[in-house]
Amino acid sequence: AGSIHTVALRSDGTLWAWGYNGNGQLGDGTTVNKTAPVQIGTGTTWVSVAAGDSHTVALKTDGTLWVWGNNAYGQLGDGTTVNKTAPVQIGTDTMWISIAAGSGHTVAQKSDGTLWAWGYNGHGELGDGTTNHSALPEQMVVPTAPTNLFASVGSSTQVKLTWTDNSNNETGFVIERKADAGGTYSQVGSVAANIMSYTDSGLTTSGTYYYRARAYNVIGYSDYTNEATITLTLPAAPSSLTATAVSPSRINLTWTDTASNEDVFVIERKTGIAGAYSPIRIVGINVTSY
Repeated sequence: AGSIHTVALRSDGTLWAWGYNGNGQLGDGTTVNKTAPVQIGTGTTWVSVAAGDSHTVALKTDGTLWVWGNNAYGQLGDGTTVNKTAPVQIGTDTMWISIAAGSGHTVAQKSDGTLWAWGYNGHGELGDGTTNHSALPEQMVVPTAPTNLFASVGSSTQVKLTWTDNSNNETGFVIERKADAGGTYSQVGSVAANIMSYTDSGLTTSGTYYYRARAYNVIGYSDYTNEATITLTLPAAPSSLTATAVSPSRINLTWTDTASNEDVFVIERKTGIAGAYSPIRIVGINVTSY
C-alpha cells in the first residue's frame, strides 16, 4: 500500500489497484480516483508489486520492470520527471527479481546480485554517497578502498592516522587496531564520509600498534588500506632535580629535560621521610622549573 492508494496481485497473475489517483499511481491510464479495485491492463504475468507514497513499481514473470505514478524525483527511473498514468517498462532488462518502493525512491535487485536505486536522494536514500536525485537506475556498489594510511605520534598515548579517500559513495570509515604482529584486529573507531583522519587515544605507552581502515556504505565494506605500524615509547626521565628554598613559604624546583616526547611533567611532594608522595602541579612540555 502507498500513502493513499492500494495495489494487489491475484493468484491468476492479474494486477489491481484502488484509491487516490491524482498522480496516475493506479496505472489505469487516468488520474481519476477509484473506490473499488480496477484491473491494471489485461496482463496475467505480474509476479510482484510495491507501492511508494504515490508511485507504483511491478515485476513480470519475464523479469521486466514496470513503473507508473508520481515521478517528481525520477522515482520511476525512466530518465524523466514526468508522471505516468499507465505502466512503462524500464529499459529492456529481463533480470529484475526483487523490488521495493520508498516514499519517493525505488530500489530493485537483479538476478546477478546487483542492487539498483533511483529517485529521491535528499537524505542519501540511494546509497551513492551524495544527496543528488537520480531519474535513472544507479547501481549501488561498495566504496573504493581508501589508501595511503599513515600513522604518526600524537603524544605518548595517542596515534594520529590519516588516509586518502578514493570513493564518493561511502557512508563512513571504520578504523581497526591490533597490538602485536600476530594479534587480531578489532574496531577502535569510525568517522563520517569524507573525513580522512582519526586520533586513537588512551593507548598504553611503550607498545607497537598496527592499524588498517576501510570504507563502508549500505551495500558493504571496501577492501582495507595498507597496514600502518607505529611504536610509542615512554619519555626519558628528567634528571638533576634541585630544590632551593627562597623564602620560608617558597621552594624553587629545577630539572633537566632529557626527553623529546613528553606531554607534561607531573610534580609530586611528600612531607617527612615516611610520607606518601602526591601530585601538586602539572606543567607543560619543555618546562624545566617550578
